[in-house]
Amino acid sequence: MRIAVLVLTSCLAVSADAAPPRPQEIAAAWRDAGGSSTVYETCANGGRPVAIYMPQGFDALRPVTLQIYFHGHGGDAGPGLLANGVITRITALGKKDPQTLFVIPQAADKPFGYWMAAPESFAQLEAESIKVAAYLLPRRPDVRKRIVDAHSGGGLALRNAAASGELRADKINLLDSAYGDWAQVVTQWAGAKGAKVESWYTDHSNVARNNLEIAALAPAVVTIHEVSIRHGEIPGVYLGTR
Repeated sequence: MRIAVLVLTSCLAVSADAAPPRPQEIAAAWRDAGGSSTVYETCANGGRPVAIYMPQGFDALRPVTLQIYFHGHGGDAGPGLLANGVITRITALGKKDPQTLFVIPQAADKPFGYWMAAPESFAQLEAESIKVAAYLLPRRPDVRKRIVDAHSGGGLALRNAAASGELRADKINLLDSAYGDWAQVVTQWAGAKGAKVESWYTDHSNVARNNLEIAALAPAVVTIHEVSIRHGEIPGVYLGTR
């Protein structure tokens, strides 16, 4: 497996209550995933790390699906994903479709109100991640499809990206992340853009009510599922659903 750690920015990161994993620790978590991975830091993500993973068999000369995942509160872009089975899920998805470029930005302290809100930038995050992936490839990836997933508190990053007008997605997967008005803002964006929204939720707080609301808000683009597994298990099962 090819692993690279890149530091491309000197901007100030958002301070955290507990220091999140460093780029080297994130890279180590991906070491046994096969394929190639890169960790870089960017002002587009508040100066924090972003993990990039390309499965074994990835061919830069063929069309690519870009898959961005916003983790939940207490998560990260490396060791936490490994511990919770998310890297296992991602590698399985990569075996099924090697033409997938996975991008996993890391947040800092919670709540995630700052994530993908100015001066952070979803558009810049996407553009820079594609550029960084090209360092490991013979040419720049040709992205033809975009999927964005958000688990739990990561839904706030998705909401901020939609509210800013920078979000780009053909398919959005809400992984028990319909808190506050997050899912409604994302669904309104999706309805205007013709993007599909699929949501999995557990019966807690106001999440069930919010899921019923978005299904009524845009029935042509929204599909919802109530599931019986634990909140933290949802990404390991449903992340990346096409």
